[in-house]
Amino acid sequence: MNSIGDRLNKLLKDAEIKAPELANKIGVSKGTIYNIINGKTIPKQDTISNIAKELDTTTDYLIFGTNEYKDTIEQQLLEAFRELNYDHKVEIVGETTKLLIKQRLDEKKD
Repeated sequence: MNSIGDRLNKLLKDAEIKAPELANKIGVSKGTIYNIINGKTIPKQDTISNIAKELDTTTDYLIFGTNEYKDTIEQQLLEAFRELNYDHKVEIVGETTKLLIKQRLDEKKD
């Protein structure tokens, strides 16, 4: 996959989301999304950021085809978690669960 459009198209297929749905969610026209997919336009930075957020990827992946940042963050989190004692691991799992519940409630509001 050589272009932003190719990667965006793959992400949409993987997420089973249609271009018009993504456009609606991030506040751009469906034509904008189709133009990005077809290589007719280079998206603005805020559009790239919104796409990445909505499709659970990174701007690095969309622009360069790498997930280096996301992989690094997840690796750092995993390494730190492994160093915790059992009680602290339980506490982290509890806090993570609270954050996930809050996130899901926030998403339902939108």
